[in-house]
Amino acid sequence: MRVLITGAGGFVGSGLAASLRREGHEVTGTIFHTSRAERPSGERAERPSGERAERPSGERAERPSGERAERPSGEPAPTLDVRDAHEVDRLVERVRPDWVCHLAAQSSAGLSWKEPTLTYSVNVAGTHLVLDALRRYSPRCRVLVTATSDEYGRVDPALCPLDENAPLRPLSPYAASKVAQEWVARTFYEAFGLEVVITRAFMHIGPGQPPSFATADWARQIALAEAGLGAPVVEVGDLSLAREFGDVRDVVRAYRLVLEHGVAGEPYNVATGGARALGDALGILLELARVEVEVRIEPAKIRPADPPLLTGSAAKLERLAGWKPEHRLEDTLAEVLDYWRARVRPPAPGDRSSPHDEGARRTGRI
Repeated sequence: MRVLITGAGGFVGSGLAASLRREGHEVTGTIFHTSRAERPSGERAERPSGERAERPSGERAERPSGERAERPSGEPAPTLDVRDAHEVDRLVERVRPDWVCHLAAQSSAGLSWKEPTLTYSVNVAGTHLVLDALRRYSPRCRVLVTATSDEYGRVDPALCPLDENAPLRPLSPYAASKVAQEWVARTFYEAFGLEVVITRAFMHIGPGQPPSFATADWARQIALAEAGLGAPVVEVGDLSLAREFGDVRDVVRAYRLVLEHGVAGEPYNVATGGARALGDALGILLELARVEVEVRIEPAKIRPADPPLLTGSAAKLERLAGWKPEHRLEDTLAEVLDYWRARVRPPAPGDRSSPHDEGARRTGRI
């Protein structure tokens, strides 16, 4: 199969691209180049965001585990701004994919409050442009559109775990943009018969996730403290929130199954079915830490209108393809911490490079 993945350089996209290549598919994965956004950072390869974690001197800038900046042939991966209709048309016309995984997004709920126009432009208008190009150049393709559990918003705990019929009550511009994205996808299915399937992934973590997300942020702070590059302090937000902690590898497997077997026009939760307080996850990381660290509440890390509990049922996906999560939270968190330990090191004697200099030297993509 010819497979097109937007956002292929990001946390989930890189793993999905690697999985599909191992199966022998011809994968074209797009990335968003930093110079196009003029804002280095971002969770997804196509996220032209302004959110940036400062990199202390000595922190390495390697790509997330599994991320490829090049195709297997060694050629640079194509860049794509999903907001640019001409770029999107040109790429889709050239590739004419059989399968499409649309992961490109502005994926930070926190950033969406600061840059709502960017969020809607990338997530809603960008999705429309991608689907419109597909219905013209690859009308028989199957398309995976990746939405989010944030669409459910503030829910009655008695209704958890949520199934796909639960009402959508978004509590951030990011979540609202994803609700709109789903309706764009369904419109192309209803109006043109484009075979679009939708996933709503609940919170997931793993090696390679950027520090704009809680567990990666905590692990990074611990690793920096262990290496003597940061204070022995972990700054946190609201630890009382209860969330799922799926493993990114389970999410990649779910996306692959929904892409091939999902019913067109239907959403599928990707969920573990159980939630734990963020404080529990932090506690596991603190037990793994090699130094004593202080936990400090940072008000700037507390987002407005965060739902206190969010957990879902993946029974529909299990019935479809037998999917179940396979990874334990404790094991995943240990891998996340080891990932960040490998990225930080004491600065070499005489090394005067700034964090920004090192990042610019090592990678020009987000």
